[in-house]
Amino acid sequence: MAVAQRVRPLLGTLVSVRCHADDVQVARNGLEAAFAAIGRVDRLMHPSRAGSELSALRRHVAGSFHVDPWTWAVLQAAAELHVESNQLFDPCLAVCPGSLADLRFVEPNRIETARPVAIDLGGIAKGFAVDRAVDALRHNGCSAGEVNAGGDLRVFGTESSDLWIRVNGRYRSLRLRDAACAVSDVAASERPPEHLGYRRHDRSVTVLDIAGPAVIVAPTAMWADGLATYAVVCRSPAEHARLRAVLALHDARRIDVG
Repeated sequence: MAVAQRVRPLLGTLVSVRCHADDVQVARNGLEAAFAAIGRVDRLMHPSRAGSELSALRRHVAGSFHVDPWTWAVLQAAAELHVESNQLFDPCLAVCPGSLADLRFVEPNRIETARPVAIDLGGIAKGFAVDRAVDALRHNGCSAGEVNAGGDLRVFGTESSDLWIRVNGRYRSLRLRDAACAVSDVAASERPPEHLGYRRHDRSVTVLDIAGPAVIVAPTAMWADGLATYAVVCRSPAEHARLRAVLALHDARRIDVG
């Protein structure tokens, strides 16, 4: 059994990929395919970089707009969570007048919008990149492994990974097996420099004074991160009750870090 691991700067953070395979070359091929998948997400879904689809959407005035199937998938997931969370999960920025409610998914890979929309998919796109990296590893013959992208981690295969999660100076051990984990912590000092903060649908500016971090375990990294981002903007008992229902809907759970 061969084990290979690489670390590269992508998605505004350091991405670590480790894999197991029957052959060294198979493992290396898997690593390259995994990083290629992450790079594709980075190019497509950067919120403002020239050439990204989200940057183009921000400049799009109205009408039909074609997007890559991967961008389509993440936008659909974001729109789904926007509805499930009673609009608390909101990746739209106040620099443009549009919101997720202005997007219509009219056919595969094509959306319509009545006005410009500034979207920062942030962590949910990062989680999607982790999931696509896992797909690439499996497709290239890797039997097990781990992809870690700055707070978004997914483990696949028969082996378990033992983690230490640090939030607000406290530690919690966690064993993951064929699952994903995401951490959202507004107080973290090592947030990517491009991170634009967290906001609620009822605020016109980003807010960083939201109480409490969130650690979520889910079947995929995309949903783990999206749900973690949703969790940190919940405040009232009613909002937390709805969060629990949405977590159950996605077979996810929140981890107590004490």
